[in-house]
Parts: sequence; structure tokens; C-alpha cells
Amino acid sequence: MSVEVTTAIVCRGSSGHHPLLLDLALEAAATSGDVHLIASKDVDLSAVADRVAGVVRYQSQHGRLAASLAERFALQAFAKRHLGVTFLVLGGEDAALVATVAGPPRGSTCVFVSMRPHALRLERPLGRWKARALEVATAVAAGRSPRVTVLTLDPAAAADPVIEKVSRGRLRLLRDPLYEGLPADWQLQSIEHAPDGARVLFFGSLSRRKGTLDMLEAARQVKRKRPDCRIELLGSLPTGPDRPEIEAAISAAVADGVATAELGRFSTGTLQERLADATAVALPYRNHHGSSGALVNCVAARVPVVVPPRGLMADEVRQYALGEVCESDDIEGVCSGLAKLIESPDRYRRHMRRDEYLVGRTRPEAVGFLRSLLPQQRSPCLAKPT
Repeated sequence: MSVEVTTAIVCRGSSGHHPLLLDLALEAAATSGDVHLIASKDVDLSAVADRVAGVVRYQSQHGRLAASLAERFALQAFAKRHLGVTFLVLGGEDAALVATVAGPPRGSTCVFVSMRPHALRLERPLGRWKARALEVATAVAAGRSPRVTVLTLDPAAAADPVIEKVSRGRLRLLRDPLYEGLPADWQLQSIEHAPDGARVLFFGSLSRRKGTLDMLEAARQVKRKRPDCRIELLGSLPTGPDRPEIEAAISAAVADGVATAELGRFSTGTLQERLADATAVALPYRNHHGSSGALVNCVAARVPVVVPPRGLMADEVRQYALGEVCESDDIEGVCSGLAKLIESPDRYRRHMRRDEYLVGRTRPEAVGFLRSLLPQQRSPCLAKPT
């Protein structure tokens, strides 16, 4: 009996709710033979089940260790039935470590996408130490197995000389987040961007974690100094316990003429229209250590941003001259950053290293990168005797 399976995508933990990453993985694996999905029973795969040859489920487990072991047994069972399979594991924060230490199941190769936190950007020293230890251990484990590749979402990890040495080049960077709205000729687009007057945009989820309340208070201070400045909010209200407070604060700001608000879900086209009229964008996120799709959208539209003085976003804004990093982690810091952007937006747009930042962040580039790590020829796999 011959079984034609060359790639199995393993959806684990938070990656089961990361539709873009799963969609990219499916597109990349489409040229590598029949594709199967492996996931615990609590991961919803209804939107993609018709794009694969089969779905393998295993029992959901509570706790990281139990979940990792359940996944491990599922991969081993799958590998026993199919020779030469490549597992593309869209993992949780510890998936890469657990799987690389154990090594891929016999006769298979593994590509792990690590969704772990950015080690050097965590605020608690203990959390930072544990994340760094996880990072190094994963790299060491990858370096010991020629059949393992680990993809990290953290550019600092990929550029770390220690990580590069111990992983022997098997820990590589997957650019995140991606930007699907970028036109094919984005590198040829003009640098000209001339909005009418000073306009500050705040968009996305209007939650406390995204800094909505800080933004509204900063808006009042900005309006006192620059009455001509328009401040616009675009996005959806949160569904949790913070909703009444945030809704009341937005209503008060609108009633006082401090800001305008367009509440609810918005399309990519609407966002691009608002960005085309924006002088600056505020991204005063709280407790956020990664990057953001909002930042990629702003850079693609050549709109400078102001971000908090921590996390990957701050590193990217500094490295690629994408705007201002707040001098302090408070409302005054947001106001100071916005004042600089509003004063001379053209200078920020001219010095923005937009093309360098956006390279590698388009869908075709991401799919091509993932595809380069997967087998590309359809070859029959002989089933092992039971």
C-alpha cells in the first residue's frame, strides 16, 4: 500500500487561532504533495479542513507538559504510518523546545515556528531569564539535530551571535507580522504624502491594553496646544469589563470636540483611506512586547508613528527611523512624541527606511520562504507494516 503524504502541519496552542500563519503554511505546503493537519480536539479547523487530504486529532490536555507529550505521541503515531514526512509545527511558546530536545520522530524532519515571547523585552527579570533560557536551549537542541529547523519571530534572537553559533544556522527568522495589502509595485510608490492639516489617527482594538484611555487623555493635551489638530479614532470597542469605562471616555472626548470616533469593524480599504489623510499615528500600547500589524500598515502608507519606549516596536522604530519612541512610558511621553511628528511630518517621511523595513513582509515572500523548507516533489511513501 502506498500513502502519498509529504507534509503534516501541526496546529498547537495559540497557533490554532493564528489564521494567517496557518493559511500561509497551507499555501506553502500545497506544492509538496498531499497535506494533512494534526491538532488537538480543541483547535477549530473548520475553515481549512477542506484544503487538506486529512485531519488527525488527539485528545486535548491541560498544562504545557501534558499537551506537549500528547502532541509528541500523535506525531510518532503519524510517522509510523508514513515514511519521510515533514512536520511543520506551528507551536506554542514551548513547542519548539520540547520537540527539538526529543528530536523529530524517526524517519521524519521538522520545521518549528516558535510563538514564544520576545525574551529580552519582558519586564519581569524572572520571566526574562526563563525566556532567555528557553531561547538558548531551543537553539542548542536545533543545532544538535540536522533534521530540525526552528523559525523564530524575534529578529533579536535571529541576529544573536550566541544563538547563531549554537543552532548551527538552524534557527532562522520568519518576518512577523506580515502585510497582505501591499501592492506589487510598492517599492515604486512616490514618497509624496500631503494630508490636509495635522491629523492624528488611532486605530485598531480600542482596548485598555492598546492604550485607548492614555490616547484620549493625550488627545486633550494635544488639542490645547494645537487646536487645529484633528484626532480620529477608528476601531471596535472591547467586549470585556473595561468596555463601559472606555465607551464613556470616548463619548466624552467626542462631545468635548477633542476627537472624532468611527466605531465598529473596518475594512482594509477604509484604513488605507484614513492613513492617506493622516499626519501621524499613535500606538501607545501597554504590556506589548512584540511587533504589530498596525505598525506595518503605517509604514506601508508612509505615516510616522509614536510608540512606547519598550518592546520590539520601539526597536523597529529606532532601527528603521519610523517615527518617535516616547521618552517616558506615560501620557506626557505620548504627547511629546506626537508634537514632534506633527511639527515636521515631511522630515520623518523622508528619513523613514520604509523599503528596508517592508522587505520580506509580503505574502508571496513568506510563502516562498516556508516553501523552501518543505519537500517539493510528490513521492509515494510506503506504509510501514503494522
